[in-house]
Amino acid sequence: MDRRTTCSSLLGICIWLATTPVLAQAEPERIQLIISGLPPRNSATYKAIAKLAGVADRQPLPLTKTEIWSVPSGNLKALRKETAQYGVGVRQVAGDWNHIFRSAPANTTFSDKQKALLEEEAASKATLGVAIMATPDPPMVEYALTKDMGSASPSKNAAKLVVRLSKSTVLTITRSSVQIASSMCTWRGRVDGTGAPVTLLWWPSGKMAGAVRHNGRIYSIRHLGGEIHAIIEMRRDRMPPIHAPVPQRTRVDQRDWRRV
Repeated sequence: MDRRTTCSSLLGICIWLATTPVLAQAEPERIQLIISGLPPRNSATYKAIAKLAGVADRQPLPLTKTEIWSVPSGNLKALRKETAQYGVGVRQVAGDWNHIFRSAPANTTFSDKQKALLEEEAASKATLGVAIMATPDPPMVEYALTKDMGSASPSKNAAKLVVRLSKSTVLTITRSSVQIASSMCTWRGRVDGTGAPVTLLWWPSGKMAGAVRHNGRIYSIRHLGGEIHAIIEMRRDRMPPIHAPVPQRTRVDQRDWRRV
């Protein structure tokens, strides 16, 4: 190749580089936000907020009437400033978004009737322990239960929940199905490592119920009020026969504990 040909080739490469986007340019870091109090989607205000946010993906959370937005981190400050004037809430999704139980605050108080019911549970021959747990606020729980539901390409660990059942028992469970009704969510899954079944029922008021099976134990979830729940750990071999008359304590358990 002579000198003239080499110069022409170099000139062509320079022109191509000058007119072609930088293919290796890194995508901006994105963060997940819970957006609450949004105006209707077809409104000019909603569209203006979404445009300012540079939202790439969004997941509606119909039970709590909120949305999850994926936005460039550099847009967060301007987004907070803009949405404040419309009463729209913007909150970053926590890193432990899929942890649905944590130990309740030490200063949690109970009514006399709630105390009596907890004492009755603890006195049962089948009961091994009673743990008092708190759930995150409702939009975070709905997100954890439904993340990427129905997506053709769900993100890593989207279907997994981390569930603390006691001080020493923390399980990871993987979603097998989830159903959203007009007023509640029914979530089913399996315990990682054992395949034991899990059923969770959740309402946007914050109430959760259900059962987790693990190592010969049944962990029954009972709502106490607000975000506070009792998790009753029971030995299956000490539980009453399935066809035995329903004991009084079980009939009491079926009430909505928010009323006691």
